[in-house]
Amino acid sequence: MADTDTDTAGSNEIFLFLASTVHDMKNVISVLSGTLEGLLDDASPPVGPAYSKMAHMLYQTRRLNDNLMQLLAIGHLVIGVLGHAINNAIDYTADTIRLAIATVDGCLELRVEDNGPGYPAAMLEAGASAMSGVSTGLGLYFSSDVAKMHKHRERHGALRLENGGSYGGGCFVLTLP
Repeated sequence: MADTDTDTAGSNEIFLFLASTVHDMKNVISVLSGTLEGLLDDASPPVGPAYSKMAHMLYQTRRLNDNLMQLLAIGHLVIGVLGHAINNAIDYTADTIRLAIATVDGCLELRVEDNGPGYPAAMLEAGASAMSGVSTGLGLYFSSDVAKMHKHRERHGALRLENGGSYGGGCFVLTLP
């Protein structure tokens, strides 16, 4: 039986709600963008301060739409990373898995912990090089890349493995700025 600090069904609902909200925002931005395009096409002649301002608004709405699309794609990648971490924990746990979400040093920290034997010492010692794709840890490599795709100001997401946690087993820790 799995013990969870954050109810998995509740987490899925939150992710779906956020993805749905972002998708709805993207659709509204698309409507605004289409309206601005129509207004610019109808403008005759295409000069003057109003035309210039509408052209700039169109540029900004397209930019915002692109950012929202990227957010949706990255949101699905994070869900995939966490899904793989949970499946890995299921393979190695004795009988308990813990999901924990917290804010640590201004970043979102997502932890998947278990009460299994933990990660091998060689894997922990290798650290980032275990996630380089050279080893058999291709899943870790891709997960690390997804984490690094998250950027806020000068901070990047990160992935780390450790042993211990609440149950003494393996801890998969995904940090997003």
